[in-house]
Amino acid sequence: MSVARGTNVKLEEEDVGIIITVKAGYRLNRRTLELLEIIKKESIELLNQRIPRPAANRAPPQPARRRTREVECQDPAEEVARRRTTGQDLHDMQLQQRLLSFPAVEWARDRRGHDTRKFRFALPTNNHILGLPVGQHIYISAKVDGKLVVRPYTPVSSDNDKGFVDLMIKLDFRGPNGLITYHGQGEFKVKADKKAAAKSFVFHNVNAIARGTGITPMLQIIDAILRVADDSTRLALLFANQTEDDILCREELEELQKAHPDRFRLWYTVDRPPAEWKYSSGFINEKMISEHLYPPSENTCVLMCGPPPMLNFACTPNLDKLAYPPDTRFSF
Repeated sequence: MSVARGTNVKLEEEDVGIIITVKAGYRLNRRTLELLEIIKKESIELLNQRIPRPAANRAPPQPARRRTREVECQDPAEEVARRRTTGQDLHDMQLQQRLLSFPAVEWARDRRGHDTRKFRFALPTNNHILGLPVGQHIYISAKVDGKLVVRPYTPVSSDNDKGFVDLMIKLDFRGPNGLITYHGQGEFKVKADKKAAAKSFVFHNVNAIARGTGITPMLQIIDAILRVADDSTRLALLFANQTEDDILCREELEELQKAHPDRFRLWYTVDRPPAEWKYSSGFINEKMISEHLYPPSENTCVLMCGPPPMLNFACTPNLDKLAYPPDTRFSF
């Protein structure tokens, strides 16, 4: 596709009110068109986040004011260099408050420190660069114990390295921390808070409900119980996730279940199940709990670990309906 100098090319998305105007004067090659499509897609996604869709039973709101983003058409490599030099990429990220998620692909111990690791994160494709101005840093965020933790890091890789970004991270191990500990043969010691004395409980059946990364304390306890052949404690896990691909530690869990079918029950539920899915779908409910966990009794406890909405709106109301005693429910 090519256009004459001085004309304009418009890419429109009527339903969200976007017009991308390209000041022409150069040949629009394939790479340039790909760049325009990326800009268009990101703009649509941003507006979709900011402009709520009208409900079916409500009158539609007034059309949003059209937003125009003008981009001078030029070679993509020159555009990347210009944006990096002027700091435009960083400025755009600050304005749009963009949150990017990249998977970690490998790590290596740094020879200069025993507690330092170099983590490599994959960018969207092998041709992508981070595009961060030299001397600038990025912020990495994560939820730790339900609290948002944000730390600044300066990459140790450069834009000469395509397809990945390297971060040097110092690991700081602190502990032990937590209110629940397992002491073997069904015995748990639980603190009401960090300063309280631990109270001892003994259970024959342990139900566990987890979502996402909340599986980690459950897997630790499940593994500790099943490792001991004469520990008669029985386990049942109900594990919730958004999709099948989000199921963490699935291989380890299924190996434990296969090796101990009489001692360990395992069941999944996902918000968006695939076409052929033999487990449950949707949020944790009364039916899932009654069918896949041990019934309530004084010898049965329920361990829970997950985000507050899961605990407050899925676990607690349904456990109440099924008459699980509140004093045998414990949250990590």
